[in-house]
Amino acid sequence: SLRKLASNRNTAEILEALQWIKKNFAAGTSVEELAGSVGMSVSSFHLHFKKVTGVSPLNYIRSFRLDRARSMIATGQTTIGEAANAVGYKSNSQFSRYYMTHFVSPPQEHLPRELAV
Repeated sequence: SLRKLASNRNTAEILEALQWIKKNFAAGTSVEELAGSVGMSVSSFHLHFKKVTGVSPLNYIRSFRLDRARSMIATGQTTIGEAANAVGYKSNSQFSRYYMTHFVSPPQEHLPRELAV
């Protein structure tokens, strides 16, 4: 009974962290800060975060940011560099590397046809 209660409390804390990530994904917060914000140790936060989401906190944040950037790029309303900056990447080369790893194609391939060169 106590284990189930603790598990539900931890799930609620992880869900709170997920909401924070969705609102502040470009802020560049650390996993340590996220863990502290929900009153968990870093190791406990990692464990429970992975149980809830299936991935580590860092990978979740990275994927979330890249998915947002891809959506921005696909609309054609921003340049690739502007999208990278808007989701919190300071380095375009780092953004491109992570993008290629995540989507297995460069950001240019997600530009609308009329903007693709």
